[in-house]
Parts: sequence; structure tokens; C-alpha cells
Amino acid sequence: MYPRLKIAQKLLTNDGVIFVSIDDNEQANLKLLMDDLFGEGNFVTTFIWEKTQHFGRQKLNYYSNADYILCYAKQLSENGELKQLLIERTLDEFEDAPLYNASNNVKELTFPVGTVKFNIEDGVYKETTSSDYILKNEVIVKDGKNSNAFVLQFKSRWANDTVQEEIQKGTSFWVKTTNFAIRAIYGEGKIGALAPKQILFTNQKNEFCARNKFNVKVDTSETATNSVNALLGDKMFSYPKPSSLIAYLISLCANNQDDLILDFFAGSATTAHAVMQLNAEDGGSRKYMMVQLDEPTNLDSQARKAGYNTIDEISCERIKRAAQKTEDEMRDRLLNDGDFGFKRYRLVTPCIQTLEKIIEFDPNDSSLFNGDMIASFAHPETNTSGLETLLATWLIDDGYSFDTVVEEKMFAGYIAHYICESATLYLINQGWDTDALKVLLNQIGKNELLVNTLIVYSYSFAFEAMLELKTNIKTTLDNAPSIVERY
Repeated sequence: MYPRLKIAQKLLTNDGVIFVSIDDNEQANLKLLMDDLFGEGNFVTTFIWEKTQHFGRQKLNYYSNADYILCYAKQLSENGELKQLLIERTLDEFEDAPLYNASNNVKELTFPVGTVKFNIEDGVYKETTSSDYILKNEVIVKDGKNSNAFVLQFKSRWANDTVQEEIQKGTSFWVKTTNFAIRAIYGEGKIGALAPKQILFTNQKNEFCARNKFNVKVDTSETATNSVNALLGDKMFSYPKPSSLIAYLISLCANNQDDLILDFFAGSATTAHAVMQLNAEDGGSRKYMMVQLDEPTNLDSQARKAGYNTIDEISCERIKRAAQKTEDEMRDRLLNDGDFGFKRYRLVTPCIQTLEKIIEFDPNDSSLFNGDMIASFAHPETNTSGLETLLATWLIDDGYSFDTVVEEKMFAGYIAHYICESATLYLINQGWDTDALKVLLNQIGKNELLVNTLIVYSYSFAFEAMLELKTNIKTTLDNAPSIVERY
């Protein structure tokens, strides 16, 4: 795990977080590893997910009904202040919150006339019924409000200056009983943030069951298994996480409607499913990136019998079916166009014969690929052509994102590939000729097409065609694009 976690730490943005799920056996070791990689100061918390509500055969001494989810930040503090990175939900205006906090210092707060509402009888109060709150002067309650200014001493999360600033913003205060446990009632426009609780209860009848901001409750592993079975068939994948759990964790991240979520142990692609559900709920444009080794399925498994040779094949099929299910179930509520598509990339090594031919390349030998200079990079297992493999590889090497828009450009029947954002034209296909060159020169010369860089796959060009291209680009255009030859 170390190399992947190290890369993950580098990939995170400064306000990014990582969630790592682990069982009881390795939780202590994982904590030490994460402290080493991310730093103890960037440890946010350990969530405890109640993974089952079924208590059948007991283990000796205890029953394992929980998993641990460690959360770390890339940068938890800034200028000495903790960042607020996780928010379960926000509360708008008029919601009340206590000022008392046992971990804060004792402060004296002044409450001006009429700023406190009382749920106790009118009268004069000289002391409270709680040792936590001390009245420094008597308070007169009339018509349910304080008719004089009074000072209250207790362990407050706010300083007196903050109280006065909040009053100017429209915040008032509330005392419900004679213990004077005062609460703030935020003025209109005030938004309060609720942090998530460490224990994620999953009993659907429990009022404390964890739920995301869309009121979707977190489920158990049994629910996850049933969900995957319904999508793919029985026993296709063991011990999947519920999409509701992953959606809950993703939704905790503040301002996350356009986040990029990376899962480098994709498995049954639960994370992709969760991202699609969240986007459908709030019209977000979150993107997911699933990484999965092409680990073979067991020969006698239901997955192999169903035609899935590797785990990543299950991942892809889950995404397809989950996308269709989400679209069907939420069609009436979709807040955007509902883009459920995805691209699949495989990291493969060309066969030894292809590599040997490249290493032993002879410019005078045009039979490098037996007449086809692209097909050797095809990947039949995924129905990927050699052209798709070369173009995808080059785009990644050139620093483009996976969702970069690639346009096809036609030059006298020749198909090239164009990246508008950088005005780069890729010439990979075979079949380039003088007619194609004339069309290209004409479009560039008339400013119909902006080209800063021409990237040419030299194996696809005869010597004469390459010479003609270089010569005419250089001599006939005022602002000639640069030409990069690749082998």
C-alpha cells in the first residue's frame, strides 16, 4: 500500500482529504503508516462504520460489526488555524446552537437590553441553578426578554467581542431554563455547519443513523451485497461497500460539486456509483477516476462463469449498469443533462516483437510493421484500436487530462486529431498525401484553422511525404507551426 498512498498524498490538493477503510486487524499498523506519510498533524479522525445489523454466529470474546475509516488531510491547518474540511450539513438561519463549550476558557459575556429571549417566568434573577453559569449582576426578565443589560460568566466558545459582532448581524440569544444555558439564534443569512460524528450508525430505525445532506442513510455491507447482486447477479463480488457509505464520505467535503474523486482500489466500482448518485441529486459535475489491476477472477467463481475474466471487467460492467439504474430511477429529478459516460484506459506494454522492431528501426526499411504502422498497438481484449492507443498515450504524455476534447479534422479524406485548447494537430493515420497537405496549408493560411504544433507519427509517413510536409510548412506559411516527429 505504501507506494499508492505516497502517490495519493502528492496528488491531493491542499484542501483535499483521503479516506482509507481497514478492519480491526490492521487498523493500528495503518495509523502508523498514514502518520508517516501524511504527518500526525494532518490526521482528521477515525470514523467507525457499523457494517452489519445481523448478529449470527459469535466470535470468541467479541463480534466484529465495525470497520474503521481513517481520514487524513493534505494540509489540515493554514496560518495556525484548523481548516473546516468536513461538513455533514449546513443549517440556515434561526437554528439555535449552545455557546457553552467545556474545553474553552471561562469568559464574561455582556448581553444588551432585549437581546435575550427567556422561556422562564418574568421576574428578577440574581443567580442561576447551574454551577456552570454565574450571573455577575441581576437580570430583569419582562415580557420574555431582558429589560436590562447583564453579564454572564461561563466557558464560552465565543469571546465577548464576537457576541457583540453577532448581535450587529442580527443574532439573538435564548435562555430556556433557570440554569441560564444560553444559546445563539442566528440572524437571517447566517449559515452554521454541522461536523460529522465519528460513529456511523446504520440501523435505519435509529434516529442517529448517519445520513448525508440529501437525507440518504448509510447502509450495511449486507445491503451492499444485495445491491451488487441485483445489478450483476449473485456472488459476483465479495464484501463490497455500500454506495451510500461512499456517497456520505464524499458529500462531507466542503464545496465539492466539481471535485475529482480517485479510488485506486476500484473493486466493484462502488465509488463511481456513489459519484453518479450525488451528481444526480444536486446537479454536480464531480468526476471519478477508478484504478484497478487486471487481477484474474477465480477460475471456479461465479464471476468467471459469467464471463468476467478480470476484476476490472466487473468494475466496468458495474459502472454501466449503475449508470443506467441511476438514470432510470432519477430521471424526473436530474438537475443536469445526466452525463453518465466514462472512458476506459489500460496501461499495457507492447509485445516483445513490436519493441524489438522499434529498437532495431531502419529508416530505409518501410516494413517495420509489415505495412501497418499502427495496428501493432491495438489491444483486442478491450476492443481498442492501435490509433486509439497511440493517441491516448500521447495525450497523457503531453499533459492533457483524460477528459480533453479531441476533434477530428478532415483534410482531403485524411483524418487528423485536433486539440483546440493548445492548437495542436496530431497526424497519426496513414494515407497522408499532397491533396491533404494542400487543404491543411489553405486552412492555416486563411486563418480558418489555428495550428501551433504539428505532431507527426513518422512511421505513417513515407520519406517523400514527410519532406514535402516540412518544406511547405516552412516556406509557404508566415507563422509556421513547429513540427514534432515521433517514433
